[in-house]
Amino acid sequence: MRNLFYLVMCVFCAFIMSCTNEREEAVVSNNEPQQINLLGMIVENRNGTLVFESNEQLKEVVNITSQLSQPVNNSLLRSMSIAGTNLTSISSLREKGFVSLYDVFVDAMNNAEYYYEKPSGNGYEEFKRKYSTLFFPEKDDDYSAYLPISDKNLAKVADVNGNVIINGETVSLIDITSYEQLVELGQTPPDNAVKLRATSGTNSISEEKNSSGKNKVWVNSKLTTYGNSFNKVVMVEVCFRKKGILGIWYNHNSGTSAKLLTKYTIEPFEGTLWSSFGFSSHDYYYARKMAPNATGGTYFVPVDDYVEIIHNGTGKTLTLHLSYK
Repeated sequence: MRNLFYLVMCVFCAFIMSCTNEREEAVVSNNEPQQINLLGMIVENRNGTLVFESNEQLKEVVNITSQLSQPVNNSLLRSMSIAGTNLTSISSLREKGFVSLYDVFVDAMNNAEYYYEKPSGNGYEEFKRKYSTLFFPEKDDDYSAYLPISDKNLAKVADVNGNVIINGETVSLIDITSYEQLVELGQTPPDNAVKLRATSGTNSISEEKNSSGKNKVWVNSKLTTYGNSFNKVVMVEVCFRKKGILGIWYNHNSGTSAKLLTKYTIEPFEGTLWSSFGFSSHDYYYARKMAPNATGGTYFVPVDDYVEIIHNGTGKTLTLHLSYK
């Protein structure tokens, strides 16, 4: 019986040693340069940082990640009421062991509520230590974590510290170092959050007390571009924050939806979403309609339509007037 027990223990120990060796070999192999194919563009993952031959190649790869990040959602999916999400990573990069600063931000948003709502009250400091490569401006009562790179697609190719290697040199892609920059980018809660301004581009659903705590929601709209399109489209940006146990506001995952109430001058841009889940902000895009002019050409019809925004966290609804010449 003792011999049988000894034999079983030897087999078990051999199995553990085998697994340990496999893990060690995996770690070693992950430290070796990995070649990654992104739609035909080959880039190298060197110890967790992507390597580019030039700034031009970096721009090409960022354009590719932009395409890979576009929500896969056509009319069939919309009819099935499938929501999109901004909790996405570039699978071809992750498969080669690359973790981007954007991935860090996504993970932070997935865990934000757990930390900010800790009864002990020390959850925020733990959160800040765990995600130390993110930007924590701590302005007034805004204690949200922010991406320190303004371009989300650029953040998807930056390593966890915000770096890439270009022509043999380590280059930081971090371009946000102050709260004022976040304000200019429209990423922070507006001061006049309660006031509705239908045509100014900033509209608020105000604060609402519900079972899950206080929520703040506001909406921005602007003319911008979408994907590879050079034509201006209308973007409706739904933003939100939640008030934590210490009375501080933070970004988190929530659901929203956007529905065009009228379609006189705009229509849903092909591939865009009707509903979304994830961290703030949720971006909805609409294509501008065109009409013939007197010279036989075409022109963009001035935008004059209404969209209904719903924030799932509060159940609040806002009718937004979109008006652009």
